[in-house]
Amino acid sequence: MAVITLSEAALAKTLLKGLGISTPGPQMIAAVVAWMKLESGSMAGIKGNNPFNLRPGILSTLGSVTGQRLIGYDPRTGEPMYVLTFKTLELGILAAGYLLRKVATFAKALAAAKRGDALGFLAAIGAVYNPSKYGYKELLAEVQRYTGIEQSPVIVVPPIEPPQPGQPLPPVIKFPRQYKTIAEPGRPQFTYIDGYAAGRFYRARHTEVQDEALLLQSIEDRGIMEP
Repeated sequence: MAVITLSEAALAKTLLKGLGISTPGPQMIAAVVAWMKLESGSMAGIKGNNPFNLRPGILSTLGSVTGQRLIGYDPRTGEPMYVLTFKTLELGILAAGYLLRKVATFAKALAAAKRGDALGFLAAIGAVYNPSKYGYKELLAEVQRYTGIEQSPVIVVPPIEPPQPGQPLPPVIKFPRQYKTIAEPGRPQFTYIDGYAAGRFYRARHTEVQDEALLLQSIEDRGIMEP
């Protein structure tokens, strides 16, 4: 299993701290490192203090931006593609956190990071970049090198096939509710126990036993029956 370096962990913690996550778990740190690796390759491969290759746009107005760097041309339109450059690496990392907090496209990634859901974070990041650069599959493969984390199994529910034309419908079995009963015409049917009748029955049974015990005790007390 690959090991995350101290500098890579520090980069991830700086980003997550900017999101309000002061004590991130190891899987979230690995998720941020996996994102950085697919963008820059390594810490040594970071150019322009921009580890996540942030593009011009909402970040262009930040005071930490020093300019733009040409990274190639759009294969679909042929237009040049630029990424920003920052004064320091820390400012470039914090700019990525600003992007996650302010741009609605990254709202799911931000929510997943705050709840410590590494796979949810990777899925949201992959949904933004796929299919232009990479997606969840590549991010998951990268983070698995550090954590061995596995994707949750997907439960596939088979669809209910409608009956074919001319095929009889399956019988519908209806069960009456427990409180419903069927009575013959003219004869009332009760679905409950008569409380008064039950009480009289209980008292009658226990009174007889009690009276008999008292009678035997009285006979013994008066010496009528030999002990």
